[in-house]
Amino acid sequence: MNRHIRWKFVAAGVAATVAGAVAQSRSSGPSLSNISTAETKAAGYAPASQLSTELRQTMVAQGSMRLENPQGIIGWFGYENDTPSPDDATVPEMVPGFVAPAEAQKTEPDKNTYLVLKDQKGADDSYDYGTHFLFQGHENAAANTTGQKQGYFTRINLDADTRHRVTLMATHDNTGAPLATIDGSTWDPFAQRLLFTTENAGAPTYAATASYPSTVEDVSGALGRGGYEGIQNDSAGNIWIVEDIGGAVKAGSIAARMPNSFVYRYVPRQAGDLHNGKLQVAPGLERCRAAGHLRVAGHVPIAGSDRAANVRKDIRHEVGDHPRHGRRRHRAIQRERAGKSRARHALQAA
Repeated sequence: MNRHIRWKFVAAGVAATVAGAVAQSRSSGPSLSNISTAETKAAGYAPASQLSTELRQTMVAQGSMRLENPQGIIGWFGYENDTPSPDDATVPEMVPGFVAPAEAQKTEPDKNTYLVLKDQKGADDSYDYGTHFLFQGHENAAANTTGQKQGYFTRINLDADTRHRVTLMATHDNTGAPLATIDGSTWDPFAQRLLFTTENAGAPTYAATASYPSTVEDVSGALGRGGYEGIQNDSAGNIWIVEDIGGAVKAGSIAARMPNSFVYRYVPRQAGDLHNGKLQVAPGLERCRAAGHLRVAGHVPIAGSDRAANVRKDIRHEVGDHPRHGRRRHRAIQRERAGKSRARHALQAA
C-alpha cells in the first residue's frame, strides 16, 4: 500500500476545517497577509475566525455528523449520547434545553493527520472511500460508573458522501484493553503506523495501522509514558515528543506555573522500529540564561532563582549525537524494550 504525507493541520473543537490558499503560491509555500489584531477574548464571546485574505475555510466534518459505524454511545463525530434527547433517547441532546439544561458530552477531536492512501476500506464493503483522509484521536469522553473514559480515534473520508464521511477506526487495543483518550497524532512513514499520544502519564502511547479496522498497539515499552502532546518524526526516523504537564503554581500568582515538562527523542534501533531503541530527554535548564524574569501577563513574575530551584539539575549527558542534530546532548532514560510492563513514566525518569 502506498502511503504519502501531503500536509497536516490542527483543528480545534468539534468541527474539522480546511484553510486553503487561493493566491498564487511560491515554491516554499503561499505568501499570507498578516492579521493585524487578535480577536477579543471574553467569557461568553464567540467571534468569527480571522483568516489571511489568501485563505478560505471549508468545513469537512462537524460534531453533529453521524458515524457510519456507531458503537454504543459513540455515534457522532463530536458528541457521545450520554445525555439523550428528552424527545428521542436514540439521539444526544446537543443543545441544552430550557426545562432541564443539559448537553451531551463533547469529544473534542484533536490534532488531525492527513494522509493520501490507496485501497482503503470502511464499514461498508461495497463503498469506494477514495484516497484522501484525516485521522484524529478524541481528547474527551463521558466517564463510566468507575470514572473511566473510553478513548477512540476516527477517520474523516474526504472523498465520501455524508453517510460515509466519518469512520470509527478503533476503541480498543490489540489486547482488548479500552483506549485512553487521545491528544496528539502523527504518521510514522518508517513504521507505516499512526502514532497517538494521550497527555497522560498513566496512559499508553499508541501505534495504529491506518487500515480499517485499525490494529492498535501500546508502544509505551519503547516510547515511554508521560504528559505527551506533540509528536513528530524527523528525516532520520527519530521520534520527537513534546510534553505538556504544568508544574506547581508559583506562590503569590494566580496561574503562573513552574516549568515541569521536557522534550523527548526516541531513537529506534533502526528507523521504523517502535519496540527497540532509546528514549532520551533533552537538556534541562541549569540556570536562568536571561537577566530578566519569566512572566505570565498580569501575574507575579517568576524570578530566575525561583525557577532554577524548581527545575531539575542539568541533565546533559552525551549518548551518541546524531550529526543532523549538531552537538545537542540527550540523556537516555529508557533503553531497549522487553514489553509493555517495562513502560516508564518519562517525567519521573527524567
